[in-house]
Amino acid sequence: KEMCMVLPATGFQQVDLHGGKPLVMVPRSIFEKYKAELKSSEAELKSSENAVRERQETSGALRALKSQAKQAKMLDLRLGEWRNMPESPELELETIARFSRPQRQEDVVQMDCTGWSSNSDMPYHLDHWYPPLGVLPSQSLQASVLDGCVTSENVVARRQGTDYGLCNDDYTCSQHFSSAMFSATFREKPLLHITYGQLYTGFYHMLVEILPRFVEYLPSLKQGDMDVLLPNSEDAKALAPLMSRLGVPRSSLIVANSKSPLCSKKVIFKVGLSSPMSPSSFVDLRSALSLPRPSEAGHVVILSRGSSSRALRNEGELAHALESLGHKVVVWHAHDSNLPETIDVLSKAELIVGAHGANLVNMLYAPPDTKVIEIVPQVPFPMVNSQYRTFAGALGFEYRAVGQHVSHADINFALKDTPAQAIRGYSVDIPKVKEAVASLLR
Repeated sequence: KEMCMVLPATGFQQVDLHGGKPLVMVPRSIFEKYKAELKSSEAELKSSENAVRERQETSGALRALKSQAKQAKMLDLRLGEWRNMPESPELELETIARFSRPQRQEDVVQMDCTGWSSNSDMPYHLDHWYPPLGVLPSQSLQASVLDGCVTSENVVARRQGTDYGLCNDDYTCSQHFSSAMFSATFREKPLLHITYGQLYTGFYHMLVEILPRFVEYLPSLKQGDMDVLLPNSEDAKALAPLMSRLGVPRSSLIVANSKSPLCSKKVIFKVGLSSPMSPSSFVDLRSALSLPRPSEAGHVVILSRGSSSRALRNEGELAHALESLGHKVVVWHAHDSNLPETIDVLSKAELIVGAHGANLVNMLYAPPDTKVIEIVPQVPFPMVNSQYRTFAGALGFEYRAVGQHVSHADINFALKDTPAQAIRGYSVDIPKVKEAVASLLR
């Protein structure tokens, strides 16, 4: 509502934006109706919250818990407060070297993390580093704490009768944890908390940002000397077959439960301070996965998105057109139940084609020197879409982006704040993609 403004029905009006911009311009009648509906919704929400609060306050169990629980003292890493805790965590900071990535195409709009400087600030032919010039190099902080309890997001430790919550962002630092966490039995084996401080735990983030950082612990995990805490999400379930291939016993995989904290005599976790991505970690991960050396190669693999958002509607026609280039073309839809087959298909790839999305994560299993073409939807709102250009660079793959205009009919503008869901699906310019594929196969 702070971003709305009323304009006169006729004539002109000078507007001083002061660094901002109006996102919506509507007639006064619609604006007044919007304000009335907003006021009504806020009143209903407040009434609902009051009703819930009253039911909670009348709960005997809650009153009993409140009478015996103490709130943890939150320590903010950003303020250097972790060291203030008795027997403070052991910390080891790693600065990850900046690495080069494929050059951004002049005719394709690709954006990095929204917290970084806009790509428009830098000529496209100079934008080939990750993180971009002007952004600090990535850092990763490894921490281990004795006698800690964890949920899917948090770590709390008890020292001399005082409970300390270890936080490193505004959300976690605003939470309150009670001593009831410490009613759980402390496990003897160290517990590896792989998603601490991780805002996103989708399939892309699990495979690209989280899993590679913990390859160093594989020997202990494979021997059963350490357990690993997995987030309780659908995307995280895709890690189970990967963990199995890496030799981690199923008994060492523990799914997090926010209502039932886990406690261990030693909790190990990492904090990604600035979206770390390390080429060397992918080398180690690919080696640990024991990727096969194919008996045949030279395939063009189209990584399909199936029927999900941003799927290519003319995928079959694209495959048929690419067959004329003289290479075997395979359309493959990877999911967590066909990991062995996915690895086999990708091991034979010379070139990968895919629409922007987590399906492209599977380039992880492709041979060295694989070439990648990403079809990047061009939409009339900001969309972070440089992930796979960066990922291809980290793997040492040759990469090219092909921009594809998406018509308004294929966009649900009500979801534009979550661009990944806003694009329903679209058709690709087949001659344009075919030309790009042919140029990389020469």
